[in-house]
Parts: sequence; structure tokens; C-alpha cells
Amino acid sequence: MLTSFWTGLGGKLADQWIAAVLSPAFLFWAGGLAAAGRVDDLGRDFGGLDGVEQGAAVIGAFVAVTVSGVVARALSLGVLRLLEGYWPRPFEPLRRARTRAQARRLHTAAERWRELAAAERTRGLTPSEHHEYADLDRRRRDAPIREELLMATRLGNRLRAAETRPDDRYGLDAITCWPRLWLVVPQAAQDEVTAARRALDACAEVWLWAALFCGWGVLSWWTVPVGVVVAAGAYRAILAAAGVYAELVVACYDLHRTALYRALRWPVPGTPAEERTAGRELTRYLARGAAPAGLSFATAAEGEAVQAP
Repeated sequence: MLTSFWTGLGGKLADQWIAAVLSPAFLFWAGGLAAAGRVDDLGRDFGGLDGVEQGAAVIGAFVAVTVSGVVARALSLGVLRLLEGYWPRPFEPLRRARTRAQARRLHTAAERWRELAAAERTRGLTPSEHHEYADLDRRRRDAPIREELLMATRLGNRLRAAETRPDDRYGLDAITCWPRLWLVVPQAAQDEVTAARRALDACAEVWLWAALFCGWGVLSWWTVPVGVVVAAGAYRAILAAAGVYAELVVACYDLHRTALYRALRWPVPGTPAEERTAGRELTRYLARGAAPAGLSFATAAEGEAVQAP
């Protein structure tokens, strides 16, 4: 019986086992047993074991579920990259075709958006047109401004838009500046971004397990539609989580970019036009160590400056 197992190992491991049972990894393996028709046989075999053997079997199952879950979490970043449209070289023709299709859809959406924008200024919009206008506006924000930066998927464009918006607005390259900005944003902002990123990774992990679940189709046909439905739902959740994460990252630049300037003792720009120039100069300095000639580092007191060494 399991009594000796729980008594011997204590409640802490029991709590961990309950968490493992509720994980996607456990559902994947349990679904595989169901697809193989081994659930009843496994129950009879388990009932024939003594307490020690039952404990060892449960520990072994716990280790297998936990390890597979750790591996899946480690692969979640690669899964996101694939879903964004970063595909291996053999899929390059497909990537280009998908990117051209994304560009055509965005051009069509932009033309319709301009029509509705003009109608809003002249005659006003009907409720259905207002809803369409808001949806088109969101779709435009979820794609990079420059067409050459378009990705092959909606997810890729949504995250690429967040990556390029700081450069378009402030001249700050997100890849170069984000690690430095992260160290100066308030803890509350860090907590929000971290939670959003964890949610995005968790959705990617669920998508991976759903895709793998389709592999049980060699044992039973019903696993394929179940896996496809779960994967589709997970992808929608990924899009939603990516939207939250992207907006929070951009918000960090919107609200705290001047903290980056001050932490680096870089003169804070005074106008939007100056800021784009200063942002690109700061990016070059961080990436290559190349500072503009005659630049002076700012002191703690805003407006003062000392000559750069």
C-alpha cells in the first residue's frame, strides 16, 4: 500500500508529486499509457507490488515526469524561435513565401485602416466599422514598421515589433540596450516583465507537449485531434502572452530610458528629434565603444557635464 511510501518520504515529496501530476508532462505520459491501452494493466501490476516496490515505482515515475518536464522547459525557447519564424535553411523558401503573404495582408490592412481613418474624420464610424478600425490598428502595431523586418508568422511579427519600436521611437537598439536597461528599471517593473515572460514560456511548453502528444497517434488515432486542438489553443495563448510581454518591454523603454542615460552618464536628450540621434549614438557606444567626438559625460546633477577622459 502507499501508506508506507507517504510515511517514509513525508509530505514535502507528496506536495512535489501532486505538482508533477498537474503538469503537462504527466498528462503527456498518462495520455500515452491510455493510447497504448495499458492503464488497467498498469493498475493491476501496481496493486501486486509490496509497499517498498510501490514506493520505488512512484519515485521512478516522479523522476521521469520531472526530468521530462525540465527538458521541455529548456526547449521552450527553441520552440518560440520556431513559432516566430526562425526556421532552418531548408525551409527558407517557405519562410520567404510566408513573409510575402504577411506583407500583402498588412498592405491590405493598412489601406483599409486609412479608409476608416478618413471616414472617422468626415462622417464618423458605425459600431462595426469602429470595431474593425480598432482591430486594424492593433494589427498594425503588431508588425514592424519596416517591411524588410517582417517575419513569417504573427507571433514573430508581434515580438519583432516590440524589438524594433524602441529603435524607431528613441534610436535605441533593443538587442544592445535591453540588458543594460533591465539593470536600472525598478524592481516592480522587473517583476511584471519576468511574470509575463514566464507565462509566455509556459504556453510554449504546453504547445510543445501538445505537438509531441500527436506522436502517440502510432498507438491510437484519437491522440492526433486532441494534440492538434490543444496545440491550436496553446498557440492562441502564446499570442496573447507575447502581446503582454511585448507591451511591458516597450513600456520599460517608454518610462525608464532616461534612467539608462543617467546610469551611463550620457547626456539626456531634450527633444524627440535629438533623442533619436542620441539613442543611435548611445547604441553605437554600447555595441562598439565608439563615442561621438567631443562628447562630455553628464554628472549626477542634470545639465552639468564633465569632459570625457
